[in-house]
Amino acid sequence: MTGKNLGKRMVAIGDVHGEYEKFRGILLDAKLMDSSDNWIGGDTIFVQTGDMIDRGPKSIESVDLIRSLQEGAQKAGGRVVRLFGNHELMLLEGDHRYVNFEKPPELAGQFREEIVNGKLRAAWPDGIRLFSHAGVRTKLRQWLENGKAETDDRQFTPERLRRIADTANQRLREAVAEGSYQGPLFYIDKFRGGSDPYGGLFWGDAENLVGSEQAFEMPQVFGHTPTGKPAFEVVDGGNLINIDCGMYNGYGGNCGYLEITPEGQLIQYTRSAKAEQFISVPIKQNGAY
Repeated sequence: MTGKNLGKRMVAIGDVHGEYEKFRGILLDAKLMDSSDNWIGGDTIFVQTGDMIDRGPKSIESVDLIRSLQEGAQKAGGRVVRLFGNHELMLLEGDHRYVNFEKPPELAGQFREEIVNGKLRAAWPDGIRLFSHAGVRTKLRQWLENGKAETDDRQFTPERLRRIADTANQRLREAVAEGSYQGPLFYIDKFRGGSDPYGGLFWGDAENLVGSEQAFEMPQVFGHTPTGKPAFEVVDGGNLINIDCGMYNGYGGNCGYLEITPEGQLIQYTRSAKAEQFISVPIKQNGAY
């Protein structure tokens, strides 16, 4: 778990769900943008793990902001990695049950275009861990690796993580091109009303991930399942980190972000709905810190 990742500071934020003001507050505290919404993060890598939309009051504003930062970061030598969540998937499938903004088909079309051009992804690796919306269960990982012998290898090298992410991204692009979201990547777990025991990359309760066979062997950061408190769920010395502490008011209104220093240290910053300041807590990584 130790290492220097890409040698750059990283910041990761979980589900936003249209909570624009809270999202801005996190970005300001993390010093990724200034009060005029300009990128000031330099070469920082900022990852958002999906579910930008639905539930909260300002989905479009939240999407517009992260798009603007994506452009600003690129010009400054930084990077904004936007990941695809189950609510973005629902929008593409025409499921508007949680939509509270105008012209959802228009946003769906924009998302499809962004998936094709790489601005919106299914998964992203930093060289040590894999970032996605709901995490990768063992059986899904094996499917992404096409059942090769290496699926039994417990070493997750940067190259192997990259291949897993590349395959997930390719499968997402193919689904968009075909207009059909079928197969293991899109399975819905039983907890969320589906038939699969664990769920795919966008659907799947965190309990299923932390309890699945060999889950701890591939370090991952994900969201999707609100912890319901101003704290992340950190399992197995930081091998699995759920960074969704429930930004949506209906889930508690808690704010949080994960910082990964250039030296590889993990620090969680969280703030309850009633608190004015973020509290930082270093994450102990299998005795590393």
